[in-house]
Amino acid sequence: MISLPCIAWLKAAKGTVCLCAGLFHRVVLSSGSALSPWASVHDPNDLRTKIGEQMGCSTEGDDDIADCLRGVPLKTLLDVQLPEISLPVDQNNPDPGLDMERASDAFIKVPLILGVSTTESNLDFNANDIQYGFEEDHRNRILRTFIRNAYVYHLNEIFSAVRNEYTDWDKPVLHPIIIRDSTMEALSDGHTVAPLMRIAFYHARRGAKTYFYHFNHQSKDNGYVQRLGSVRGEDIPYIFGLPLVAGGAFFPRNYSRQDQGVAEAVLTFFTNFAKTGNPNEPHKIESVDYGTPKEKTRFRGLTWEQYETGSQQYLTIVVRSLARPSAFPECRDSLKFPSL
Repeated sequence: MISLPCIAWLKAAKGTVCLCAGLFHRVVLSSGSALSPWASVHDPNDLRTKIGEQMGCSTEGDDDIADCLRGVPLKTLLDVQLPEISLPVDQNNPDPGLDMERASDAFIKVPLILGVSTTESNLDFNANDIQYGFEEDHRNRILRTFIRNAYVYHLNEIFSAVRNEYTDWDKPVLHPIIIRDSTMEALSDGHTVAPLMRIAFYHARRGAKTYFYHFNHQSKDNGYVQRLGSVRGEDIPYIFGLPLVAGGAFFPRNYSRQDQGVAEAVLTFFTNFAKTGNPNEPHKIESVDYGTPKEKTRFRGLTWEQYETGSQQYLTIVVRSLARPSAFPECRDSLKFPSL
C-alpha cells in the first residue's frame, strides 16, 4: 500500500503503465493527487537551475547536474530552498487527467482509497490570518493569485464564480473569521478536494473498487484552532496506528483514549484494505478490542461503502459516530471548480 500523489500519475501515464504492471496492488491517495495544481511543474529546467545554483553545480546549457548532486552531503540537500517539489510534465502530453480518462485496465484493476481532511489549506495561511481572519480585499487577492496560478483562460469569470459560491450572502456583514473560513474552504476544494474527486470519478465509473473518506476527527492535543476542524495531514498518524504508541518518533503527542479508539478503527480499515483490497474484510470493524463496551457498540455494523459516481458515498471519520456513510454535500462537489 502506498500513499504518494505521484502514484496516480505513474499508474495512468502513458509509457509507465507497462513498467508498473504488477507492482502496485493497492493505492491510497491522501490529501493530494497528480491532478492538484501544486503537483506538477511546467518548467523543470527552471527548477534545475535553482537547485544547481544553491548546490554550486554548473547549470550552463543543458548540463545534467545529477552527478554533481550525488557528491553533495545529505544535510545540504535537505536545506535546499524550493517553492515546491512537483512532478515534471511531459510537454507533449501535459494533462494527466486525460491519461486517467482514457486509462487502460491497469488503472481500474488496482483498488483505490482517496481521502481528505476538513481543512486542506491551513498551510497556505500564516498564524495571524488563522487566528484573526482577514477582510474581503485580502480574500480577493488570495483567490486571484490561486486562480492565476491554476488556470490559463477566463480568469475573471472563474474568480467571480468562486467568490460568489464561497460567500455567505445571507449575512449583511461578514466577520473576518467567516471570510477566513470560506477562503480556506475554497482553496481546500480547489487544490485538493476537487482534483481527488475527479480521480475518484475516473476510477469508479467503470466499476473499479474505489473508497473515499473524509477525516473529520481532531486530536485533543493537536495545537490547531478547533474551528478549522481536522487539518491537512492529521489523518496520517491514525492510518498507521501511531496514537496507540504515543505517536512514535514523528507524531509525539498526548493522545486521548478516544483518539486511540479512532486509530484502532482506522487501522483496521486500512490493514483490511492492504490485505484484500476491501476495507471491510477480513476483520469486521466491531471485532477490534476498543477497551469499553460503549466504544465497541459505536462501531457495530459499520461498513465502508464503495464510492460510486451516482451515490458518491464516502466514510466520515469522526469520534462521535465514526462515520456513517453519506453522500457528498454540495459544498464538496467538484463542479464548484473547473477541471484543472
